[in-house]
Amino acid sequence: MLFCWKATPSWPQVVTLALYGSLQMGLPYFLAARGLRVVSSQEAGMLTLLEPLFNPLWAYFVYRQTETPPPSTLMGGACILAALAWRYWPGRRTVGERAA
Repeated sequence: MLFCWKATPSWPQVVTLALYGSLQMGLPYFLAARGLRVVSSQEAGMLTLLEPLFNPLWAYFVYRQTETPPPSTLMGGACILAALAWRYWPGRRTVGERAA
């Protein structure tokens, strides 16, 4: 089955879409690459894992009536937090330390 467009975007819409897509996708990668000069890779990984947790939280805090996270989102967030706590708990040895 072929996909058939209902309406073709106009040139101003195409330019807007291109700018929005490149800024929305390109700018965060550029900033992350620049930030890795200052932040350790472990910290960057932890921030990357925490980002999906904060998106629903910020939406919930701003629009409480309409943006209540479903239970699956809460369970996924709990899994990410549990994995981060398990991995980075103080005093826990890393894989390289166990082998030595």
